[in-house]
Amino acid sequence: MYISRVIIKNYRSIKDLTLSFNSGKNVIVGKNNSGKSNIIKAIDIVLGESSPTYAKYNNITENDFYSNNSESANNIMIFCELQKNDNEKIDVEEVKSNKFYGKYIDNLYEEDDIIKNKEILYNTSDYYDREKEDKKERWSNLYFKNNNFKDEFVQKVGNKNKFAFLFTAKISGETIEKDLKFLVYNEVLKKWTVFFNGQLRNILLQSAIIPAFREPSQQLSLSQWSWYGKMMKALTKSVSKEKWKEYEDVSSKVTEVSNDIFSEVTKEINMGTLKIAFPNTELYFRFLEGKKSELYKNTKIFVDDGFMSDISLKGAGIQSAIIIGLYTYYVKNISKVKNALLCLEEPELYLHPHGKRMISNRVNEFLDAGENQAIIVTHAEEFIELKNRNSKIIKITKDNKIGSVAHEINLDQCREVILRNDNKEIFFADKIILCEGKEKLLLEFLNLNYLDGKFDDNNISIISVNGKNNFKKYIQIAQKINVKVYMIADFDYLLRDNKTEKLKQYEKKYEGDISNLNLANLQYITQIKDNEIQKFISNLRNELLKYSEEKFYKSKNIEEYEDFIFEYENNKFTIKDCINKLQENNIFIEDAEIENIFKNLTHSKMVEEDIYKLYDSEDVDNEFNQEKLDRLLDFLKRL
Repeated sequence: MYISRVIIKNYRSIKDLTLSFNSGKNVIVGKNNSGKSNIIKAIDIVLGESSPTYAKYNNITENDFYSNNSESANNIMIFCELQKNDNEKIDVEEVKSNKFYGKYIDNLYEEDDIIKNKEILYNTSDYYDREKEDKKERWSNLYFKNNNFKDEFVQKVGNKNKFAFLFTAKISGETIEKDLKFLVYNEVLKKWTVFFNGQLRNILLQSAIIPAFREPSQQLSLSQWSWYGKMMKALTKSVSKEKWKEYEDVSSKVTEVSNDIFSEVTKEINMGTLKIAFPNTELYFRFLEGKKSELYKNTKIFVDDGFMSDISLKGAGIQSAIIIGLYTYYVKNISKVKNALLCLEEPELYLHPHGKRMISNRVNEFLDAGENQAIIVTHAEEFIELKNRNSKIIKITKDNKIGSVAHEINLDQCREVILRNDNKEIFFADKIILCEGKEKLLLEFLNLNYLDGKFDDNNISIISVNGKNNFKKYIQIAQKINVKVYMIADFDYLLRDNKTEKLKQYEKKYEGDISNLNLANLQYITQIKDNEIQKFISNLRNELLKYSEEKFYKSKNIEEYEDFIFEYENNKFTIKDCINKLQENNIFIEDAEIENIFKNLTHSKMVEEDIYKLYDSEDVDNEFNQEKLDRLLDFLKRL
């Protein structure tokens, strides 16, 4: 079982957000304050808390209801949909052991009823008037003590493949009313059955939610309901009589020692405050001890990393690694539910790169331990990697009018980016500059020395696509995750085609050209909705080929087209006019190759040594062809 979809309405910064998840690793990225953490908190309310509807819990306050300058909501909806894995079955005996009781009515609700928060979903009375019908229908019961429970449960729940938990909160006067429903999907009728309880949560899917700021006493709670409590209870359950006798003897000695250590303070308090205010009451200090049935509750975790101390005193990285490791062990060896969810919020906090990769490896081990699912909120590139093929990246952005917005992309659509580790910034940027190769080194220098760090201030990343032919791949990825694209390419990107005989004739190798970009790509870059730019580029390339076939296949410099005139829609363009038009539409075409921006190069092609010289130069301006530098800087300043 895994979370396949989450719908959140009117919760904190989220007005209306729908997310779909893969059954493996799901990495959520986005800027601070975009709403990422609120997604994890919403999932935690529905699947993580022992009793999300308990009135005294402060899991929902008035501040949690979505509001902006123009509107304020008075209801919250969190819908968590679960999907069975292949060949997965629900253990009916496990359901019975949890004393399942459900009040339900079959096949009543359309998907739209739930998404639109239809009021009848929250009517728990025995009778219900169906809209536009006079007849009344009675809710039916499904009770674990019924003789027919097993067959009826399999029919109503067990043989279905999709389930959901629906949490709602509503401001009613001075109180907040909270409710949790369990829903079962009938795939034949395309409708949901509503159950008026949510007791099946830990039977369908075991979950562990680890927030950004770790508190081991909460993530490793020793209650009988928590996964850690269940694990420790299972591990200490079969203590032999001999071992228990040893424990009692040691415990008795510990009691004597603790009584002696704290005798002075207990005597003073017992003889004074307690004796007067609370007769027959005494204070005791005890080191760890307890009954056999509660032995697991008296366990504390200590870690020796050169200094032995309680886990709560260790760093976030050690805490995360241990919690993930324990949870993996529990799911793999103890839990009756072999499907588990791990939610991690900012696991990279306070960790160096190796530590981040270590935590990422622990997540992969958890995923390998069964049909498990992980949802990770992060700002770190280390958690985006190729180990788990069933991965998805979800980018969250914030819109001032509609709140948080999700943009999703599967791993198989961006494997080339993930393989090139330094290009993962594409997932975290608002804007990207795509370049062919080592231009990236030059652009980074210009950012620091001529643009006052503008790229970093404005969340702009420079991405080297490793060859002209790869521009399209990166543009398509950027489109899916809502990252604005700017391009920088050599002049020959306007030229060439992949006709084998011509390439052979002119002794050239085809490496891609601007005609690879389709209309959707160009519209996304230029922000022009019609096909005007595509027509312009297509006609221009045709005219360049007519002007000189040899130059079309061999040229690398604008100077070879000094006499070229392009007539287009009653206008005449020089070659410089053409590349200026493209520049206005976010495509910067060099007037030759990037090397021409330098006055003197060490080699015919730009290498790292040329960039080192720039950083070491006492007169940087003198290293450049000023006209070419100014043209490039003008383009970069407009970003």
